[in-house]
Amino acid sequence: MRLLILAALLTCSMAYAGGSRVIDADSLTSADHTKTWNLPGASAALMPLSSYYTAFIGGSAISGFNVYASINAAIADSTNFPAGSRALIVANQTITAVQHITTANVEFDCLPGVTLTASGNTDGIQVSATRVKLKGCRLTGFQTGYSALLIDAGSNYTMVGEFWFASNVTNMTDNNGKSSTYGIINE
Repeated sequence: MRLLILAALLTCSMAYAGGSRVIDADSLTSADHTKTWNLPGASAALMPLSSYYTAFIGGSAISGFNVYASINAAIADSTNFPAGSRALIVANQTITAVQHITTANVEFDCLPGVTLTASGNTDGIQVSATRVKLKGCRLTGFQTGYSALLIDAGSNYTMVGEFWFASNVTNMTDNNGKSSTYGIINE
């Protein structure tokens, strides 16, 4: 039963007007931003992918989308990734420096199976802003003295859901007390 549930979680099939398919970093095309998709949690039944996500993290450049190498790169671009933005992390990330979220009211979703892996002594994701939402990522390899996910005091109303933690000394440090977590799995 657990294997069936895991298999279902690792497949991301999204329907669009005219068909459906699994999306991943290699299969997104410039035509995808004009298709209308049935996206979970979207305000409309069908909407263009670029209306739902402001940016993609990982993968190659796609016409019509802001594509960044890392969370830090998206946060640094306050013109194209301001408060109220939503990014989809489409490819595995090697974390060599903390990914520091300092912009309020932003969301980061991972495609199923996307893993953020520590490389060296660093925290993984650090939240220092209010109303940040993180969903669906797997964090692994964070060492003694470092957290895979660090939520700072004052980062009110942070929501973390459907996260997988594997082989970390400290999975999550919540210095805030006003954060919400759901669906956390410790592998």
